[in-house]
Amino acid sequence: MPGLREARGDWTYRRLTITSASTLSPGTAVSLAGARTVSEYSGGQAGILGFIKHDSMDSLPTGQAIIAIPTPGCTAYADVPTGVAASALSIGWIYGLYKVTNHCSYITDATYSDASRVVQVVGPIDSDLSRIEVSFQAEAVQFFSVTSNALG
Repeated sequence: MPGLREARGDWTYRRLTITSASTLSPGTAVSLAGARTVSEYSGGQAGILGFIKHDSMDSLPTGQAIIAIPTPGCTAYADVPTGVAASALSIGWIYGLYKVTNHCSYITDATYSDASRVVQVVGPIDSDLSRIEVSFQAEAVQFFSVTSNALG
């Protein structure tokens, strides 16, 4: 099943307001929008908050979502798109994320800037599940980093 998933570490979970236009699927990367609401992460932007834990249509209460936020040292499983060779996914390499179908959870080396490279490969590719273990770049995370934005 596509979407970011927790791998290791002590994750934090927060119930936050989502933007009214958001229809997010479980495992979709999210970031903070201008009014401190949560919206789908856009691959070219700097800063990632975490990922949504459930279908946003099942919000509790309406307009709220549970977000998995990585603390320092956390890792997650990110999706690997078809056509990417395992040899292109070396441990230590840094990638961005982009959307395929309804999930913004796929790694890509196509980035708009260094700031949009938000994950680093830390584990081998799991070819059976088309995923790879990644950590989050400290300066890219919007919470628990030296560049964090206030959640309000």
